[in-house]
Amino acid sequence: MKVSGFVLFAILGLQAVGTMAFDGPFEDCEIYDHPRKGVCNDRGICVNDTCQCEDGFTGLSDFINTEGLDCQINELIVDCLWGFLLFAAVVGQLLSVPKFLDRYRRHKERGHPLKKNKILIAIILYETIVVPSVILAAILKLADKSQRVGVTPGITVFFFTGKFGFYLTAFFIQPALTEAMMKGSKLGKNPVIDRIIRIQYVGSFMMFVISSLLALLPFITIANGGVYDETAEIVHLAYFGGSAFSMFAYSLQCVFLIFKINGVMKPSGLAAGTPSDDKLEQTRKALVSFQKQTLIQQYINGGIFTAFAAAQYMWNRHDYYFPLSWVVFIVLGKKLADTHVGDKSSSKGTGSALKAVGSLLVSKSKGSAAATEDEPNSKTQTRRKSSFDI
Repeated sequence: MKVSGFVLFAILGLQAVGTMAFDGPFEDCEIYDHPRKGVCNDRGICVNDTCQCEDGFTGLSDFINTEGLDCQINELIVDCLWGFLLFAAVVGQLLSVPKFLDRYRRHKERGHPLKKNKILIAIILYETIVVPSVILAAILKLADKSQRVGVTPGITVFFFTGKFGFYLTAFFIQPALTEAMMKGSKLGKNPVIDRIIRIQYVGSFMMFVISSLLALLPFITIANGGVYDETAEIVHLAYFGGSAFSMFAYSLQCVFLIFKINGVMKPSGLAAGTPSDDKLEQTRKALVSFQKQTLIQQYINGGIFTAFAAAQYMWNRHDYYFPLSWVVFIVLGKKLADTHVGDKSSSKGTGSALKAVGSLLVSKSKGSAAATEDEPNSKTQTRRKSSFDI
């Protein structure tokens, strides 16, 4: 069933490529009918079929490079967006690094194996891959205005490493939350719970693999000279269409998990002899809320990527979306840093569970549940009155 779905998507993709085949060379700088403005986006003049843009505007753009064909990129706005991202990244590090170091120190004191502490592994990956990619990409974009994904190698490398690091970090966080919360409940050993956890791990891993492979596609256009031609259009459609497809597919997993979680944790679905109390119900609501938030995130991102793939007017607008979308990376770091972890010697019991990735685009969940990630073998689970401390 999954294979037939991918085949159908591939066929539809090839049909889409056929309908948007490259029509160059262009005459009178008319690469497409602008919905409101004339040629060169009314920010330049067309001379010998080439746009000569006003100062502060350019057609040089990510993926679909329209340099000389359009003047829609406002360089000041792009610089401000990258400057904001750089500022947020630096401030985020100043606030987060001390908490990360304290977490690592406490982990060393306990003597637990690193491989059992998935959240600490996620923090290490975040600090060694994601953060350098964000900061170096912002510096490079501010220093060299000609840097474009799929056109120049520098920013394209950071584009790949940033996406690779983010989804690898998410792979360790998302399933770890579900596992910690469900195993910390009073359900005991349950094959349905084990199945839910396995599905979460498989789904997150597939999202990581697919997103990483798609992030490699811009290197094809670089090898092709970074020009706007049939190859650039196919790469553009493959990246944005493939990303949208993977996000919508992942959203189906969220719907399935919501159904399964409700089935196994609602009072009507509990096995005979299983205690039903407020804590178990809070855990169920928190898990369902987590999946719903992830679902919303996938729908929003999937819709945006679909627009980039399908709407010709959006083809050279990625320059604005790029720095805005990477603000999510900074939010991820804050959530990792603010996650409290229980201390085995503490009388207060365990810390609150992590719900980092699923709530990146939405507000905090109102549910609450406790779980320990630094101490995977701890049997102490203490109910907390507050909501998740993320």
